[in-house]
Amino acid sequence: MLKKQHLPHNVAGLVLLCILCSSLLTGCWDRIEVEDRAVVLAMAIDQVQEEEQFKEEEVTHESGHDPRGEKIRVTMQIAVPGRLPLGPSGDGGGGGGEAKPVWVLSTVAHSLEDAFSNMQQQVADRLFFGHLRVIVISEAVARRGLQDINEALRRETEVRRTAWMIVSKKKAAHLMEIAPQLERVPALYLYDMVNHSVINGKLPRSNLGLFWRAVSTPGQEGFLPLVESRSRENVFIAGLAYFRGNRMVGKTNPLQISQVMEVTGVSAAGYSVFFQLPRNRGWVVYQATSRESEIRTFIRNGKPRVRVKVRVEGNLEEKTRDSRVDVTDRETVRKLERIIARDLRVRIEELIRETQRKGSDIFAFGEYVRSEHPGFWRRNIQPGTGWERWYRELPVDIQVRAKLRRIGAEAK
Repeated sequence: MLKKQHLPHNVAGLVLLCILCSSLLTGCWDRIEVEDRAVVLAMAIDQVQEEEQFKEEEVTHESGHDPRGEKIRVTMQIAVPGRLPLGPSGDGGGGGGEAKPVWVLSTVAHSLEDAFSNMQQQVADRLFFGHLRVIVISEAVARRGLQDINEALRRETEVRRTAWMIVSKKKAAHLMEIAPQLERVPALYLYDMVNHSVINGKLPRSNLGLFWRAVSTPGQEGFLPLVESRSRENVFIAGLAYFRGNRMVGKTNPLQISQVMEVTGVSAAGYSVFFQLPRNRGWVVYQATSRESEIRTFIRNGKPRVRVKVRVEGNLEEKTRDSRVDVTDRETVRKLERIIARDLRVRIEELIRETQRKGSDIFAFGEYVRSEHPGFWRRNIQPGTGWERWYRELPVDIQVRAKLRRIGAEAK
């Protein structure tokens, strides 16, 4: 007589587990197709002037129940499906084709999130910020403060920290309308411009994530690239916009960018600088090829002090026709190195004094003090604006050593 067999308990449990797991294999039930997304590539934020006429959108509020205060104008570049170039184009740059690869929209709002809601009312597909490359802020908005803008962008989970925020000397919306000859998509041209400037030693890296980290750090202030639209096809890197907290308080010229990079020790170097020879013996052009810095902090008589050692190496790129100097002579080369080091030290000291007057420690000297002297920091630096007061009166000793590596093929 055959005995009735039963499945082991472990086998029955395994079958039950497989049935439960199959409920998780339902596919991408919450997917959104690429064609159903309005991909935002760039965004510009301007201040609305009092005399400017606009229609109040009643999307997030009713008329008469809106928040009081200054309004902003937000302009977006949205990618047009099927028009983005996927490879080299035969017609060259952005001005050649008739069909534009981006759609530019604008709205006036009380806040950034209010602008997103207003913009969504104009677009059939859902706004998608995962490919947002550049956020352009006008200088007027930056000087007013970026607290609300940073707050809204931090809460937008699709915005990547690798995107760039840049400050425009003029209206930010002008950069949404440019047609560069080297790129059909204006947003990608702006993104490549700042990224390649970092690679070529023209800019220190300060994307959105790094800027937010600097703003949130008690011993450091943030800075952003400062640009200017020269024409409908041209954008000029005009310097750095530096902040105290979330508010822009000053700006540098293009040459001072290199001095910021020298103090902070950014190795990539791409700037060429004129130096005058003594006794009116002409001019030479020195291009740095590499640099490094060493920052040390000390406490003397209960007050912090900073010593910065900068080492720069470069080449002699040009010698003007009226330069009466023989650079093949070793002693002459040493004199040139001392002249370059002295002039660089003077320029760095001027820039540091300028940022001290504005109370903006963009060099992160405060972070060196906080890490190397935590006891002093806890006793003397109060949360908020504590380091700003100390930075304004901080003694900074700058020591520069310049090395002239190559003098060129034509020496005399």
